[in-house]
Amino acid sequence: MFGCSLKSENMFRRIKKIFDNSLTVLFVYLLTSLGCSPITEIESVVHLVPETLDFGAIREGDSPVTGEFTIVNDTDSPLEILDVISGCGCTVLETPSHPIAPHDSYIVPIKIDFSGKSGYFSNSVFIRTSLTKEPLLMNLKGRIVEDIWLSNRTLRCVIENENSALATGTFEIRTIDYSDIVFDTNTCGEGFSIQELSREDIGGETVIKFRVNVDYSPNKHGKHEICQLELVPANYDIKHLTLQIICFYKNEGIAMAPIHTMQVNISQIKPGEQCRVLIKGEPNILSTIFDVSLVNATKELSAVICETETQIGVLFLSLSLDGDASPGLINGQISLKTTSGNSYYIPLFGRIVDN
Repeated sequence: MFGCSLKSENMFRRIKKIFDNSLTVLFVYLLTSLGCSPITEIESVVHLVPETLDFGAIREGDSPVTGEFTIVNDTDSPLEILDVISGCGCTVLETPSHPIAPHDSYIVPIKIDFSGKSGYFSNSVFIRTSLTKEPLLMNLKGRIVEDIWLSNRTLRCVIENENSALATGTFEIRTIDYSDIVFDTNTCGEGFSIQELSREDIGGETVIKFRVNVDYSPNKHGKHEICQLELVPANYDIKHLTLQIICFYKNEGIAMAPIHTMQVNISQIKPGEQCRVLIKGEPNILSTIFDVSLVNATKELSAVICETETQIGVLFLSLSLDGDASPGLINGQISLKTTSGNSYYIPLFGRIVDN
């Protein structure tokens, strides 16, 4: 009697399982026959190519610029574009007037107006469709550059010896079109001398590194003198550059500057590796930093704040290098932004080596 009950119960479970599976198959069949499919499946086959549109370095006079991306409909149903949302000078020039056929695609032209902007640019375009639960996201980025530009417009020059009036520091200039540019050192002004340290091609840009010497003593009462270095191209008729220079004694300057770390030097890093960087400074300043980014550095390198590591007067950063990065020099600045709106830039140097 007891054995018969077990057999009946097992048979009931098998029948129920077959019934449940049949309902699932029937449900999927009905969705397919009605031109529908589960959202998770649809979102994986309705996508944009590429997902990020990088305009690279854009010269000031070249705005607006145009590009294009493709909407791919790799489903068995027609895809209708319901809405396109963009901003910051981004204009989607043309969207399909009819649904995109199954297993077909549509090329979308886009225009961006960079007038009045400078530096790095980042924005997004959201595309709502009839087959996706969430809008498709197209990331846009680029960098507006001048004919020649400074990696950092403010340079802190340090007097190492208190018995001396000579302050020194290093800075970089970058250019795309003027790889052979030289500067008229006679126009730098009294008390300045500059020396070219290196000149090389990095990612299509000519990067020139200089050392500057300033015969200029800061005020003994703790006030740091500010002066300007004028850099005038000698062999091209293009506008000159102005570099603001702050001179101070080493001990006094480090004690008074909100950010004590003068520069970050990564001796070497391999593709796919991470390294930890310590930024020292005033605790009341470091505690208000909410964003860290890299300026004029190789795009394969990224930086984030290590939230789990804390120490008074120290900010821990993690620098990560993509696995496909090419060997070469690392230059640029680490940009630190505070909640009060101030930004601090720390020169970054290093080298990418082979695995």
